[in-house]
Amino acid sequence: MNYVCPTYWNNTLSVADDDRPVTFVIQYSGWADNLWIQAHNPLFGEPVVGYKANTCAGDCETTYNLSVGESFILDWYGTPFKVERQSDSSDNKMFLVTAGVDA
Repeated sequence: MNYVCPTYWNNTLSVADDDRPVTFVIQYSGWADNLWIQAHNPLFGEPVVGYKANTCAGDCETTYNLSVGESFILDWYGTPFKVERQSDSSDNKMFLVTAGVDA
């Protein structure tokens, strides 16, 4: 997963070398909660990408099955984010997260 985000924000991208999702946490001082964006390329089945709040408890994640070239835009505390599935290889799926896009 790659991201384009203003430099004054705090961002953390996890690394997954097994069957776990990759998690991108975006923090901003003006938000009530952090934004978590997760991409998962399971060993079996289709890859999924989704988002949720950091303090989310239970089943509150929104997920999408995107084909190459498909995207969705979400609004997080007034900031639009675009999440796009860009390309695939046999083992890797590439998602681009862009902040501040036109909705």
